[in-house]
Amino acid sequence: MIIQIPKKDSIIFEYIPHNNKLKPMANIKFQYAGNKEIYFPALIDSGADKSCSFVSIGKKLGIDFTDYDRQKDIAFGLNGKGVPGYIAPLSFWIGNNCVTAEIAWLNIKFDPQRHYFFLLGREIIFEQFDIVFQEHQKRIIFRKV
Repeated sequence: MIIQIPKKDSIIFEYIPHNNKLKPMANIKFQYAGNKEIYFPALIDSGADKSCSFVSIGKKLGIDFTDYDRQKDIAFGLNGKGVPGYIAPLSFWIGNNCVTAEIAWLNIKFDPQRHYFFLLGREIIFEQFDIVFQEHQKRIIFRKV
């Protein structure tokens, strides 16, 4: 089966360097403090169920975590240990498409040498877009469904 993705409907992101390796990341637009815009690179992770980031980043985007219940095990690392945090919604843009998703906000120190600013998981993202990883061309293609 051959899958064709029309170029006019496509949002193409070239892989972005992270720790000296090219990674399938997309520059995602966020709004904060009214209408100010900021872009964060987000790792596209087909193995993650939920999108996630860090409480410190969420606070900069204007999320008041006192409105949400802290949970003991919001996510689990490769070592199987739980990470505390919150579940709170966030709207952001992939190309010109606004997406609202429940985000797992990790309540641990953000380390840019070890962590990604933002991780896009399957929930909502993979339901609203067809996503093609073109490893040989070092790019990701999003198409709104």
